[in-house]
Amino acid sequence: MQITAFEVIDGPRLKPCDAASALANWRDRSSAYYIHVTDFEQEELAEWMEQFKLSDFAKRRVLRIGQFTKVIAAKDALIVELRVLGKDWADAPGQIAHLCLKNLLVSFEKVPTIDAEPFAKQVEKLYLAKDSTTAILTALLLMQVDRLSDEVHHARSAIFGLDQRMDRDPASVAIEEILDIKDHHLKMLAVAEEQTACIESVNSVQSEMLDFDGVQGSRNLLIAGTHSTERMAARLEKRVADLRERYDTFQQEKTNRRLAVLTILSAVFLPLSLIAGIWGMNFAGMWELQQPWAYPAALTLMIFIAISMVWFFRSRGWFE
Repeated sequence: MQITAFEVIDGPRLKPCDAASALANWRDRSSAYYIHVTDFEQEELAEWMEQFKLSDFAKRRVLRIGQFTKVIAAKDALIVELRVLGKDWADAPGQIAHLCLKNLLVSFEKVPTIDAEPFAKQVEKLYLAKDSTTAILTALLLMQVDRLSDEVHHARSAIFGLDQRMDRDPASVAIEEILDIKDHHLKMLAVAEEQTACIESVNSVQSEMLDFDGVQGSRNLLIAGTHSTERMAARLEKRVADLRERYDTFQQEKTNRRLAVLTILSAVFLPLSLIAGIWGMNFAGMWELQQPWAYPAALTLMIFIAISMVWFFRSRGWFE
């Protein structure tokens, strides 16, 4: 289990500190702290959490992280868990849970999706007006919403690129590309929907563990951002469906062109086969077969019929 601890100081800023010292000072109510926990097993996490003296209900809820998005307000804690994007494009979405106590915020991730130290630097750029764990929670949620928003914008650019290729050179677009972007879009849409529901719940919950005074602007930005990202992800769904439909249409047209060629060939050779079949019966009364000019005449007739039929189909636009 990896534990990274920070003290919330003026700014607000996150100052790295020792986890044991952070918890000792937190019990003395001397300052506010943020702790990030990753790569843990269920048993060691349960043992480590004994020091928080949580109720059995709150402790069970924390130990069940990774199952679904939820906001749970207990008497002694507030638990906020939401689905987030994986660290890389191809990774499955993950879950991050935040345990909110008075002057203490603890984040839990089985598989890390954020780096705690770079996040500490990002907090300073948000210009949050209050030095509190609520401000840090707001910053964490803003960062996840911004990550999702960036990924949705990248997906939109990729979809537009595929759309242009379908216009200019549809044969260069592979079905795997469309399926990959569709799979990634479904992940983003699911994450966006769950994040919106979670943040709306956080906005409406009443808890002593959260105090949004001083971060109201960032709170409003958070709500607006998650709704905007969800709407954009939903709009992309139609574009992905259009791409698949256009690809299927192109493949169908290609198949139809091939069938048209086969149809023309069949039509050209049908009368030739008829002539060959009639003269191939070789009855004794077929006097023309005994003539020296019969073979050249038959070949000439077949060539004339074939050329005439090709000309006919070409004049009717079958080769276009």
